[in-house]
Amino acid sequence: MRKTMLVMVMVLFTSSVAFADGAAVYQKCKGCHGAEGKGLAAMAGSDLSKGLSPDAAKNLADGKGKMPAFGKSLKAEEQKEVLEYVKGLKK
Repeated sequence: MRKTMLVMVMVLFTSSVAFADGAAVYQKCKGCHGAEGKGLAAMAGSDLSKGLSPDAAKNLADGKGKMPAFGKSLKAEEQKEVLEYVKGLKK
């Protein structure tokens, strides 16, 4: 029982830390995608609140269309964290 509680606390803590880090990384995305991920038409940001495309990780790393590549400026872990954060924006 004690071990189970410890594992649950660790999972919750790890999840919230990743979410917080993803939110921090997302600050770089808000200029085009908006605070809620709905996209800003003037910046040609796509609406992320509808869900991510299957190519989202590749698009983040390599860029697509007007979206710049973030594969060199964001660590792999940061890329994963921001994608997890964006999944939480889905409405």
